[in-house]
Amino acid sequence: MRKSVLVSLFCMGVVAATAQNTPGDRQQFAALGDFKLESGAVIKDCQVGYRVYGQLNGAKTNGILFPSWYGGTSKIIEQLVKPWKAIDTTKYFLIVVDALGDGVTSSPSNSIKQHGADFPAFSIRDMVESQYQLLTTKFGISHLHAVMGISMGGYQAFQWAVSYPDFMSHLIPIVATPQPSSYDLVEWTIMRRIIETDTAFHNGRYTVNPILATGTMYTQLNATTPPNIIKTLPRAGVEGYLKYTENAKVNDWNDTYYQLKALIVHDIAKPYKGSLAEAAKQVKAKMTIIVEKQDHLCNPAPAMEFSKLLPARLIVLDGESGHVGAGNFDDPALLKGIGDELADVQASGVTNQNLFDTIPFIPEHTPQRLAQFAKEPVVSGRIIFLGNSITEMGDWKKVLNDTTVVNRGIGGDISYGVLKRIGDITGRNPSKVFILLGINDIGKDIPEVVIADNYMKIVREIHNKCPQTRIYVQSVLPVNPAMPHFPQHYDKGEHVLVLNELLKDHAADGDYTYVDIFHLFADADGRLKSQYSYEGLHLKPPAYEVWVDYLKKQGYL
Repeated sequence: MRKSVLVSLFCMGVVAATAQNTPGDRQQFAALGDFKLESGAVIKDCQVGYRVYGQLNGAKTNGILFPSWYGGTSKIIEQLVKPWKAIDTTKYFLIVVDALGDGVTSSPSNSIKQHGADFPAFSIRDMVESQYQLLTTKFGISHLHAVMGISMGGYQAFQWAVSYPDFMSHLIPIVATPQPSSYDLVEWTIMRRIIETDTAFHNGRYTVNPILATGTMYTQLNATTPPNIIKTLPRAGVEGYLKYTENAKVNDWNDTYYQLKALIVHDIAKPYKGSLAEAAKQVKAKMTIIVEKQDHLCNPAPAMEFSKLLPARLIVLDGESGHVGAGNFDDPALLKGIGDELADVQASGVTNQNLFDTIPFIPEHTPQRLAQFAKEPVVSGRIIFLGNSITEMGDWKKVLNDTTVVNRGIGGDISYGVLKRIGDITGRNPSKVFILLGINDIGKDIPEVVIADNYMKIVREIHNKCPQTRIYVQSVLPVNPAMPHFPQHYDKGEHVLVLNELLKDHAADGDYTYVDIFHLFADADGRLKSQYSYEGLHLKPPAYEVWVDYLKKQGYL
């Protein structure tokens, strides 16, 4: 039991940090002088701690920055995480940096001129700025290969994305958030009040680091999950665990308190009136965002939502260890996600696809349509319209005046369904394929980045099996909630726009033609024009004539 408790303590960085070097210790320091914070305050004689692994190449472009987490230090990361499991230090120059307030880099506990409660408050943005100065002045680095971090280290990675968007090629925040959720704010505020109201803390003006047992136990409780605690801690061991935790040697509480306040005020969207959509527009680096579904310390919702606003890879872990489980660089899904991002492998979407409802909206209709398709003769070189009910309801042979056109629409189908039946398309070796999918995926709350990734899989499969086929990916159509009949598809207008932008952006990589038909049917408010629809989702026959006429005018038909 004690071993599992100690591992948990290390994972959260609660074991006390030290700035002293020991024989063979890699700990190094860089002096920044008087360091000005975004508040205007100054950290006097600021120094930044760090450890390096590997060699910086001649162009100084192979650097990977790994900031420390809440209460963690570069030494703890070295001992516990061993990041070289995921980062090849024969290829990359790994810089594990100590964040402000961790007891190694300038902190309330180690500052001589501004000790304890006299230390100025700092932010995640200030942590990033100190690291930027370290990289540019100490190493002469003007561009990193990547920034990655766990927990608060991931907070810093998110901040790097908007503070210095051109400075790195890749970003990998792990169990972190671009802005705290309401749950996070409540949890962190409770922790803050536990510290502030404990008389032993004495408003930060103590001479000996106090024992704040409630604060230690509260952090440990939220670092994992109830199932994990029940599995690893028997009832008979609770008393011993609590006693052990109460007496554990922990970080200086002022250091913890200052970093905690930085977490609470963290928000990369602050300069953009709190809009993550606006913040996402600043991001230029490629991203893999890794979250933990059962995270009780950093709610995954904001990071998952942010991934929808970017062409980012999203990986959702689902382990009973919760937040602390992400520090295990033995997890195959975690290692693959990191490796693929660093190697610039094409995004493959969410690892745990079973998190989504991937069953078509009308499951009984799919086998009926597939049986009908199987009866049709296989003839090469024809035009195929592929999609869901919007495609199925189109009388393409009539509107095109072409009896050879093939309709492969299935009502209620989603991108996963098309992937399962793509063999019917490639087996016909069509001359052209017009694809329209996505609204049903959106109705099932599947992230846009996953839908776009499925599109790429569909397109690649067609290209691989039918290299002469020309592929046209058509924009998802608008919806109109004023004509209620399909509530799960309404109020999704923003998601439609995000998906369309992704489909447009991926056209070059996917070697397909993106066709914007959204504008043909949208009114001034971006809603589906009522004259073209029965119920705000599907199209009337005249709309198909407008659609085909546009395709002909563009030279696609």
